[in-house]
Amino acid sequence: ATEPRPPSFTIESAGGASYRLRNVSVVPATGVTFQVPEHHRVVGNEEAITVDLGPFQSVSFLMSPGAYDQVEPLGEIAVSCDQVDGPIFVPVP
Repeated sequence: ATEPRPPSFTIESAGGASYRLRNVSVVPATGVTFQVPEHHRVVGNEEAITVDLGPFQSVSFLMSPGAYDQVEPLGEIAVSCDQVDGPIFVPVP
């Protein structure tokens, strides 16, 4: 039997400050944890988010473009899950 492929993720823009982290694989991802980078957090979104995502499921979150004097590119978000050792760096659209 072949090893199942580990989950993989994408970040989708949902308009404005709304985004979705989606599991784009056919295997469930458990213990999915990520945190919006500090300069891009919005009030009420300071804590890390931890969820379980089935195949093709997503979780919504908010992220600001950043303070005007610190316009850093959104870059990528480090995502971890139970099925993968170490973080997966997911680019932000």
